[in-house]
Amino acid sequence: MLAKLSLSPSRIRGQWYDGASSMRGHINGLRTLILQENPSAHYVYCFAHQLQLTLVGVADGHPHIKGFLELVNLILNVIESSYKRRDEYRTRQSEKVEEALRMGELMTGKGLNQELGLQRPSDGHWGSHFKTFVNLIVMFAPIVDVLDALATDTDSDDNARGQAILDGIQTYDFAFLLHLMKLVLGITNALSQALQRRDQDIVNALSLLGTTKKQLQRTRDYGWDALIDNVKSFCVKHDIEIPNMEDFAPLRARGKSKRRLSSVTNEHYYRVDVFYSILDM
Repeated sequence: MLAKLSLSPSRIRGQWYDGASSMRGHINGLRTLILQENPSAHYVYCFAHQLQLTLVGVADGHPHIKGFLELVNLILNVIESSYKRRDEYRTRQSEKVEEALRMGELMTGKGLNQELGLQRPSDGHWGSHFKTFVNLIVMFAPIVDVLDALATDTDSDDNARGQAILDGIQTYDFAFLLHLMKLVLGITNALSQALQRRDQDIVNALSLLGTTKKQLQRTRDYGWDALIDNVKSFCVKHDIEIPNMEDFAPLRARGKSKRRLSSVTNEHYYRVDVFYSILDM
């Protein structure tokens, strides 16, 4: 392409790619091939892509997030794998959008509500995860309706899987993690968008990173009550049982022996073992 446009590699001053081996590779990557032609073509690893890979690494290392993401992927697989279920979801989605517009829960505008479709998130682009979580919250009722129809369809081979997913998402655990991950990725997504600006440099990037870390710390220090209120409103709206925070945490949630379980409340589990733990990571 450079030759076709009569552009000389000797005039290249910078390269900016993601971490794919075909681009960044030390032997045959595009970066290396250009550096062979022009050693002055300095390479910068895309700031935003580094952020995405860091978030992926954190998610894979935290059992709560990893299990939550696996369940989200199951939801998308079940709905998107069938034309019938996809059409049913879109029909119910349209009804939900019309209802939300009437109640003033959504804004009207060209292309605004096209974002409410379920899309498969990409590990290399965590902004897509943020959109998926937002849409799961807004479109939770249509999703439950589609899964309920699947679970009660005795002619479908996927009815048992539909019931298992339905049981998994209609829990306080899922609602809590859904809102928590939306909250966290809402903060990091703003950083990701800023890092993709054309005029970004390493000094500004470090400053933005510091600002984001402060936002996460403020969320850790002062965001618990607001998060709990949002989760409670969501659960009430969708008839999800809310546990008594003063009760002892279930054994399945703690993964500890009964001897250790006796002194741990639900509030300690959700606040310390999940909320603080995920924000700290």
